[in-house]
Amino acid sequence: MNYTPTPQTIIFVSTFIIGYLFILIKKTIKNTIDLYDLLLLSSLAIFPGLFVFAPRFVEYLAHIIGVEFPFVILFGSLFVCVFIYLYRLIIKVNKQDKLNLLLIQEISLLKQRIEINQAISTHKTEEFG
Repeated sequence: MNYTPTPQTIIFVSTFIIGYLFILIKKTIKNTIDLYDLLLLSSLAIFPGLFVFAPRFVEYLAHIIGVEFPFVILFGSLFVCVFIYLYRLIIKVNKQDKLNLLLIQEISLLKQRIEINQAISTHKTEEFG
């Protein structure tokens, strides 16, 4: 196939990768996203960059895997990355849901304990008052 990217494609993809990675690193430093999420999300930019910067390697990889068109590898790898990210997100949401349930139960128990203590103190002041 011998695909060689144009200079415009190289400039566009390079600009996108640098900008996207800069934003991800900035969010990681601010602790908005985890380091693992940085690696996973950065792979979404690196895989397309691999097709632009190493087209012969991608063609060789497609030949080894046995697919006709190399973009099938790109689509598959991006699908796997998004699937893994979605899976991690579901796990985090379920963890937070369980934590919220536990906190609600603890708050209810504390509220009940406070009401009982107030009732006891009110009853004691009425006896001695």
